[in-house]
Amino acid sequence: MGIYDDLPLPSTEQTIRLLRLEPAEKRRVPLTGELFVVSLETNPEYAAVSYCWGSPTSTCPVTCNGFSLAVSKNLGLALSSIRSLSSFPLWIDQICINQDDLRERSAQVAFMRRIYSQAIETFAYLGEPDSDITNEACEVIKKISIPVLHMSHYQSDESDLTTLLRASVATVKLAVQHPYLTKRAYDKDVRSALSRLIESTYFSRKWIIQEVVVSRPTFCLVGIHRFKWDPFISAILKQRGSAKFQTEAKIAIKLWWLCHLVIDFGHKRRSPLLTLLYYSPYFQAADPRDYVFALLGIASDSDDFPKPNYETAVEQVYHKISSCFIQQGKGYLMLHLVGMRPTNNGLPSWVVDWRCFDTFYPGKHYASFCAGGRDGRMELTPDALIIRACGKIVDHIVAVGDPFKAEQNLWDRLAQYIDNCTDTFAEFYEGNTGHQAIQRDLASLISFDMRFDDRHPNRKLFTFNEDNCDLVRCWDLFALDDASLSQIWLMQGRYYLKNLQTGLSKTAHRIGVHSLSRLFQWIQPGESPRLLAEFEVIRGVHNTNAEENLLRWNFFKPTTRPVMTQSCRLGLAPALTQKGDVVCVLFGANAPFILRPSNDGTYKIVGEAYVRDIMFGETLKDDRYPVQEILIS
Repeated sequence: MGIYDDLPLPSTEQTIRLLRLEPAEKRRVPLTGELFVVSLETNPEYAAVSYCWGSPTSTCPVTCNGFSLAVSKNLGLALSSIRSLSSFPLWIDQICINQDDLRERSAQVAFMRRIYSQAIETFAYLGEPDSDITNEACEVIKKISIPVLHMSHYQSDESDLTTLLRASVATVKLAVQHPYLTKRAYDKDVRSALSRLIESTYFSRKWIIQEVVVSRPTFCLVGIHRFKWDPFISAILKQRGSAKFQTEAKIAIKLWWLCHLVIDFGHKRRSPLLTLLYYSPYFQAADPRDYVFALLGIASDSDDFPKPNYETAVEQVYHKISSCFIQQGKGYLMLHLVGMRPTNNGLPSWVVDWRCFDTFYPGKHYASFCAGGRDGRMELTPDALIIRACGKIVDHIVAVGDPFKAEQNLWDRLAQYIDNCTDTFAEFYEGNTGHQAIQRDLASLISFDMRFDDRHPNRKLFTFNEDNCDLVRCWDLFALDDASLSQIWLMQGRYYLKNLQTGLSKTAHRIGVHSLSRLFQWIQPGESPRLLAEFEVIRGVHNTNAEENLLRWNFFKPTTRPVMTQSCRLGLAPALTQKGDVVCVLFGANAPFILRPSNDGTYKIVGEAYVRDIMFGETLKDDRYPVQEILIS
């Protein structure tokens, strides 16, 4: 008999186990406590613990009811701190759930949201401090908290005047009460220590999304330091200007989204599951099923999906979730997340593998294109293995360029694209097309056309959220940060010089001074692939907003490659695209898809694509391409 046999959980009601730890003055004292069963219907008072399991091979003993349980070392450290900070019994998944009983795990996960929302308080254990500076940074947060850290980089559009005045008064009072800590809050080493805290493995865990969102209040723990969640996250998100922090920009934006999710949940605004899945690709889970299960509890449409069941295979879970999205009418939105996966995972090609998915089009910018128009239908065959959709096969892939390399920065990636594709695609240009003309055409793809007019007759507004751009999904978030300030000035200067020389040359030609026109053309800077890439990027910076540029640069990431079609259309497609694949416009989809024909008459989805001259519904009324039923397996 084991400890869980002595403390069974009835299946007829929502009951949980709680751990009451014996207090200890020192952290090194062995962990002992009592495990007992309570019903949530009795509104028990308890605290919940949110943490990262850590390495399964490094363990720590906890004695409960005379039994010795081996928990992860990370949890052992967390409990050693919490027992001196809280007198409430604790709910910890690693101890309070029998992890070897899949049926019990499934039942407890189904009401995990209630467990955390009903807790008196939740402790988010971030880990141990890595230096004295980190200890001091924690003291800064505890003592002066939100006012000074908010005021350090205050922006007028973030709060109203009342909030600003209150923060100002609080800052003055804190400066008098804690002059040293107030000064240290602005020091570079303290801010760097704060930034390092977000690199904790805690913030990579999928389950923290639900645990933090539904818990009020939440306290962060760093070793023995305890402080509130909101001031800590506010302080982290105010870290701007350090090079180290900008390299971790995606982590910061991940926290930014998490903060907004907490605010929305507090105002009873919940997001659907597809939105939550889309926004959380950089959160990880040890069990692949938890990529979905960890979010079901806070999804606004959770009733449309099956309850968590750890006895179901991973492939079955993903298949059922994708089928539910199609039944919801979100099939075309889901298809944008399907392709570009490098391995054969045994799933139908239209099923999203939530462990590794990617997309070209961030956030609301799905509405930047309207290749398939507004009207479309999609349905599953009775066996739920094949999608039936309506569309057109409009082209075939006849040549592919090298996939973009992850180790290259944006500038080198774009320059190499122009250089390599000049020879690869040369045969598809007219015979008298010069070398430089080909390179200019290839470079023009860097600043391709985008239309944001929602009144466009073919526009169908697909959106994951109300924001203009989802920065989380942009590969080169700070693309210009790869260059120093002097390099950026030099690029800007070359761009202005080229425009000036081009303008003077045209003016001289117009007024008939041909010799002067030839002179200006002769002194123009050379057009190397690197310079052409620079010109197009700088052109985008000057002519469009930052969000549009982030979207464009997102097409040139390591999961994509340049392609040429049979009709000499230049495009960008998933890195797995190969010769013989077809370009398909599905009615109702904003972007075209690359499909791979199968011997049984069906197609496999390779992924979404950008292809010139078909992105805005040009093929919808073109009789050269017959309408047909597309079967996707």
